[in-house]
Amino acid sequence: KGGLVLDSRAGWEKGGGEGPAVIPGKPDQSLLMAAVRYDGYEMPPDKQLPAAEIALLEKWITIGAPDPRVSKAPQRDPAKLWALQPIIKPAVPEVQETTWPRDDLDAFILKRLETAELRPSGPADRYTLLRRVTLDLTGLPPTPEEIEAFLGDSSDRAYEHVVDRLLASPGFGDHWARHWFDLSCYADLADITGNVLIRDAWRYRDY
Repeated sequence: KGGLVLDSRAGWEKGGGEGPAVIPGKPDQSLLMAAVRYDGYEMPPDKQLPAAEIALLEKWITIGAPDPRVSKAPQRDPAKLWALQPIIKPAVPEVQETTWPRDDLDAFILKRLETAELRPSGPADRYTLLRRVTLDLTGLPPTPEEIEAFLGDSSDRAYEHVVDRLLASPGFGDHWARHWFDLSCYADLADITGNVLIRDAWRYRDY
């Protein structure tokens, strides 16, 4: 609570929102002792530690709280979190092949390719383009009817119409919901035997 971690010396020295959890040599001034004694705090909250274990903690603090552990958690400065950084507009890089970029984003891609002494691939044919976008958005290849319709559409917005159709299709929701289910470890059941049902889990699935 309050950012308190006890997995290393640095953790309890820093403590949580109320300061260090342990003051070496001073058990009566250590918040950890107050918590296990249920003196203003209660830790663990469900059941107090046996008296022998509390006495052991008190002795440990009295002799200086020796603790060789080093936290394995990566040290990060919250202020440097990428999501908290101000939005900036980087300068569009200069490229050698000036006819290839269609917009500013292409210029960044091309600059990276040129730095690696690579050339961009040529434009995909219409069938390949349709297959790629359909697989990306729905996880399935286009149907013969969809292929025929796209190849027969010579308008400038043919590809845009395909993207709009795919984004509005149930297949788009089904495909990308699977990724979110994987991330959330979604399941209707809580065990592999199928005996423990997670109540109302279906509401999240349907949502």
